Amino acid sequence: MTRSGRPIQPFVALQRPEWQDRAACRGASRELAEKFHPHAGRHAVADVIRLCGRCLVRAECLEYALGFRASDQFGIWGGTSASQRKAMLLQRKGSAS
Repeated sequence: MTRSGRPIQPFVALQRPEWQDRAACRGASRELAEKFHPHAGRHAVADVIRLCGRCLVRAECLEYALGFRASDQFGIWGGTSASQRKAMLLQRKGSAS
């Protein structure tokens, strides 16, 4: 029990989606992994997007990002930037109306 009298919730480990094991970026070097974030600069992000272009699970990655609300977060998911994902969600929302 917590101090407030509520029961302690067991730790639930988040399971990584199976497709991530097949991603081109899986096991990437630290140098490459750092390029997935926009602070790395325009040229670094372009390197990552090229890697995503060759990835067999790019579509799954993008759908995961859009569904998991990673679209609100920085970084590259499925070969897209946060602003591109936000635009995709707005477009989808508009199409659904």
